[in-house]
This record gives sequence, structure tokens and C-alpha cells, in this order.
Amino acid sequence: ARYKIQPNAHQPTQKVLEMMRDVAGAQLGGAVISIIVQKLKIPFVDRVAERSVNAPLPSFPRILAELGANLLSWEVVFYTMHRLFHTQRFYKSVHKKHHTFKA
Repeated sequence: ARYKIQPNAHQPTQKVLEMMRDVAGAQLGGAVISIIVQKLKIPFVDRVAERSVNAPLPSFPRILAELGANLLSWEVVFYTMHRLFHTQRFYKSVHKKHHTFKA
């Protein structure tokens, strides 16, 4: 707890177990979908994967430029989506779980 802002705040075990169950379910769901897509041998997916694997490595300046652009765009998308999830339409049905734990 070295970096905890409130060292005396502890989460109920039941909440932590529920969160772990939800995360495990999401991970399992993603793995199942990935396996299904792989087994279906969809030609478009195979072409995209093959093209990505066989593409030459980009130059170092290109890597830095893309890294910067991706970080910036991720911040904009994350902020926008987070604000959207705080609207009345999405908060209760989607985003409330994010606020389950208090520091």
C-alpha cells in the first residue's frame, strides 16, 4: 500500500471477488471470440493478418510519429467516451461499475 492515497481505505472482499469474476468473464469472452474467428478461417481476417505480419518494419521517425499520434488520439477518444458514459443514458447501464470502488 505504498502508493495508496488513503492507506486506511479497504475494499470489501465480496466486491473484489465480484469484480474479479466480471473481469475473468470478459477475458474468457474475448478469448472465445478470438478462437471462433481463428477457426472460421475468414479470408479477409487472414489477408489482414498476413499483410501485417509480412510488412517491413517502419523507420524510427515513423515509429515515433505514429506513437505520438496514437497516444494523442487515444487520449481524445478516452476522454470523449468517458464523458459520454457519464451521461444519463449510459451511466446506470454501462459506466456505474467503474464507480463501484471508492478510494
